[in-house]
Amino acid sequence: MNETNVREERKQRLFKQNKMYILKAAEIVFAQNGYSMATVDDIAREAHFSKATLYRYYKSKREIFLEIIHNTIVEARKNIRKIQQKEMTSEEKLRELSRYILSYFYKKKNIARILYLEKFAYKKISNLKPEVKDSLPYQHPPIPGLMKNEMEEIFDIICEIINEGVKRGEFRKVNVSDASFIFGALIRGFFLKGPVQKIVYSIDESVDLMNNFFIYGIKKERKE
Repeated sequence: MNETNVREERKQRLFKQNKMYILKAAEIVFAQNGYSMATVDDIAREAHFSKATLYRYYKSKREIFLEIIHNTIVEARKNIRKIQQKEMTSEEKLRELSRYILSYFYKKKNIARILYLEKFAYKKISNLKPEVKDSLPYQHPPIPGLMKNEMEEIFDIICEIINEGVKRGEFRKVNVSDASFIFGALIRGFFLKGPVQKIVYSIDESVDLMNNFFIYGIKKERKE
């Protein structure tokens, strides 16, 4: 390898390292302040870079936040795929999957809450005008393309696990897409607990409770 190639390799390595430092600093700032209150100055200060240096790597706060979210979803998707490929029953996969997602939600809880709760901030992130309303009050604003692709793949993996269970005879025949949607809704419900929920569940308790209701339901078994 000649000197020019070595120099370019070092330059690329430094560029990636500095981006990593900025993203780590930004995640701390977003977690502490939320998206709306966080500033580029805050992120630069946390990363120990000048504001001018930070702008060499990212054009805006929005671009930084989108990369954090995208990287987070990519990491989750890779680990969820690993669970799907394990040699275990479909029920065991769902239990391990819910344990992983709940643990990951908790690890990234402040970042996740921005996506789920800061709708005004999310519209800014998605380049939507503040006055643009969702077609229905309960719909989430549109998701940027790359993030949507990753989230759809995660949804498809859950569908594969449930469909696998149906084919093996572990689960009754169901609409796999509907079941995957309900499974995801249950997990989000445990993460975004409402004000009337007074009990604080551990990860293990959450996994058992969620999966028991998802797998077995609450209807009494009918006598033949």
